[in-house]
Amino acid sequence: ERALERVRARVAPNWAKVREARAKAASGDVAGSARCYHEAMQAGALSGSAVRDYGWAMVKRVWRQDVQERELRFMMGDFLRLSQGALPLEDGNARKIRHGFLVGVSKRIHDLEKRGSDGKRVSIPYDVAVLFLRIADENCGLVQDDDFTRRELTPDDRTRMCQGRSGKLRMKAWPSNVETMIGVAAHCVKAYADTPAQLQPGARLLDFLGHHLEAGEWFGLHYARWLKVVGRVEESARVLLKTKTVEANKDAAWVWNELAECYAVTDPKKARTCYCRALLCPVHDAEISAAMARRAHQGLATVLLALHEDEVAERERALAQKGCPSPLPGQVEYYREYEDEAFLLLLSGKTARCFTGDFERVAGKDFGFVRCGANRRDDIFVPPPLTRKFTQEGRMRVQGVAVLTMDTAKKRKGWAAEMIRKV
Repeated sequence: ERALERVRARVAPNWAKVREARAKAASGDVAGSARCYHEAMQAGALSGSAVRDYGWAMVKRVWRQDVQERELRFMMGDFLRLSQGALPLEDGNARKIRHGFLVGVSKRIHDLEKRGSDGKRVSIPYDVAVLFLRIADENCGLVQDDDFTRRELTPDDRTRMCQGRSGKLRMKAWPSNVETMIGVAAHCVKAYADTPAQLQPGARLLDFLGHHLEAGEWFGLHYARWLKVVGRVEESARVLLKTKTVEANKDAAWVWNELAECYAVTDPKKARTCYCRALLCPVHDAEISAAMARRAHQGLATVLLALHEDEVAERERALAQKGCPSPLPGQVEYYREYEDEAFLLLLSGKTARCFTGDFERVAGKDFGFVRCGANRRDDIFVPPPLTRKFTQEGRMRVQGVAVLTMDTAKKRKGWAAEMIRKV
């Protein structure tokens, strides 16, 4: 046995480290085992059995919550090197290792983002983001059916998560493995989207997300943003308009800013419409709204120059420097000119129209109708959320945008208001 070890030591200079790594693994020291395998790789190539052992050591390590950032770096780098040939996709054992590492490293980088001393989200380091996007792109095809499953929060989970927090806990289940992977990849892309060395999702990862848009609440938005990052801006706008997230947040400035940035190069007029709508959105948080307003004013100034509206562009540039979250008196009328166009854009693909008429609340009810002429079939139904905007009694002149929908009570199609305002 000693003679065999001497032969191995001559043939493989890293044999002693491999042996130490296996001893640490046998004793339960997963971190020490992974470190020794890493040092062995620095000294020379690993044998087939050592590659598999190191692969499983990395999988076990990334599933531990105490893994450190420096460990993630060397394991991700080693994993990518081994994946090039030593862990072929044709091998069943290698596929399990690659799948386990992908899921585990997604969870650990997700944790890494939340480790700021002030409790705020921490940006993923650039080199870690690069490594992760490569790993996700090369291995996303290995996800399994169970990776799409979410686990419900237990009462103990909810109690623990609510401690020291104000407000209602919205989360009802833990994210699925796929949601965690895509969420981390999305943060990697977003964090470095405006830098010269721009991070982009790989073709396989982009294709994977495009085929699983219904697997996560924000996947449509991530997909649209990634399409924009890789230069497919027209497709990005079409995807964004179809996402449920945009539909549910049509009164949020960030939605209109996203749309405007998709159109900024290809269609400045639509971009102008979206930026103007963003500047009309309600203010909830002064700091966030000021940042959104700066983004919208600056973007609007750029597209106005392309449309040769130089005077208004100069005004918008000045407002961008001030970061005014709400339109100033005398300026809101300019943005209002494009509000109906904005909603028609959001409703593209549906039968929609602008309307002007007299609004009447139904007595004793929280809904009403806009009378648009002698033919009652042209009347616009105003649902409760929009009706509550008007507190005064009697008829009033209004205008807005309506969409053709099916009236289930009358079993026929009718018009329903999507946006309404007093004239």
